[in-house]
Amino acid sequence: MTGIHTRLWRARHLLLAGVALLAFFTILQAIERRYPETGQVLVARRNLAAGHVLSGRDVEARTVARDLIPENALSSEAEASGQRLAANIPAGYPLARGVLLSQEFLRDPPAGHVVVAVRVASDGTGSFIEPGNFIGLYAPAPEHSTEAGAVRVVERAAVVGIGEEEKNAGMLSEGVTYRVLYLVVREKDANLIVGYAAADSLRAVLVAPP
Repeated sequence: MTGIHTRLWRARHLLLAGVALLAFFTILQAIERRYPETGQVLVARRNLAAGHVLSGRDVEARTVARDLIPENALSSEAEASGQRLAANIPAGYPLARGVLLSQEFLRDPPAGHVVVAVRVASDGTGSFIEPGNFIGLYAPAPEHSTEAGAVRVVERAAVVGIGEEEKNAGMLSEGVTYRVLYLVVREKDANLIVGYAAADSLRAVLVAPP
């Protein structure tokens, strides 16, 4: 036993160092839990509608725990200024590149949805449509159809972008003005929309939000 005691006595400095090191890491972990690493993220100052063009009045930078910052989050006003929203954003919600109407968004819309560009006749109703509105899409009934009037193609679609108006001056167009609308629609509706749009111009009607 004397030999064991002697060896333990000689190793006491190593044992004390080990205990001190363990205590140090325990304290460090406690500090990290209490004071986590932080970063800056841009959040909405107020509720923002889809299609809204962001400015400095709409956003503010906040310092939050890095674990709470979403992937591809915006961190400065310069990144957001002039960008168009593709989705409704509630006040205080962090802004990420995935909610901006950009090439990235067009490639990666919300799950189960796609972004389609639809050419619609810009009649009296169409001139009031803005990004953030919801519309129903209608097409003329097929020539030999027993149905009268228009066919409802899609009950509700979100407008996230609007192109410039163009006037068709062809002999058969009767000077109809068209506008391209960028819409977020369900994947299962996309082919139907494209099919009807290829056959004839569509009409857009404002509808209530869901």
